[in-house]
Amino acid sequence: GTSHLWLLLLGFGMTLAIPAPAPQRFSEHANWLIPGRLMLGRYPFVSPVYCPSLSEGHEQLRSLLEIGINTFVCLQSELPSQEVAWPSQGVAVPGFPGAFRPYGAVLARLSETTEKLQFLHSPIADLGTPGLGELSALVRDLKERILRGEKIYLHCWGGRG
Repeated sequence: GTSHLWLLLLGFGMTLAIPAPAPQRFSEHANWLIPGRLMLGRYPFVSPVYCPSLSEGHEQLRSLLEIGINTFVCLQSELPSQEVAWPSQGVAVPGFPGAFRPYGAVLARLSETTEKLQFLHSPIADLGTPGLGELSALVRDLKERILRGEKIYLHCWGGRG
């Protein structure tokens, strides 16, 4: 029979069965939680500390597009959504060199498909925990998107939670 990955999502009683390819580490900045469907990682573009250069940022975005990621979920409370205007110099975080640069428009330019990219913003305070209602809504939304076939990249700043 077909191998399946059964995932009980955060104790909310939502069980999801999907084909399970061999688990894989994608890169030094991202790993598959559900191989081929849900990847967790750090901010995927130019950011303080982890990715200071545009060329490295473009390479990270290209690698995500090449594997079919089409939905990006940002958990960072210090950043605005990818779908709103950002300050021209990006968003700096006090005490860190450099700034976060928005990636939404860059992804749209790099994408070679006509498929619409999705950008979600579900902010959680750094080192904080979301409320039960907020977390339940996010998990339900992610489950629905996975079942529709979306490939999701969910990120915080450093990719460590």
